Amino acid sequence: MTFEYDPRKAKTNWQKHGVFFAEAEMVFFDPLAIHDLDPDCITEERFIAFPNLMRYTKILNPESRILTPES
Repeated sequence: MTFEYDPRKAKTNWQKHGVFFAEAEMVFFDPLAIHDLDPDCITEERFIAFPNLMRYTKILNPESRILTPES
């Protein structure tokens, strides 16, 4: 699979979402990612993916303590 993207759009994406395109590509190769149909898209079949990127993993437990991979 080959990915192409505009460097200006890549900069905008980083500023808006805090994610580089090169990093976003990893979701396509993540065996632990969860994929599902996008319920908001009615014109074509699109998928959403929830990757297992450890830097974004945060879980809030019932005692309101934030758990991260480092804790």
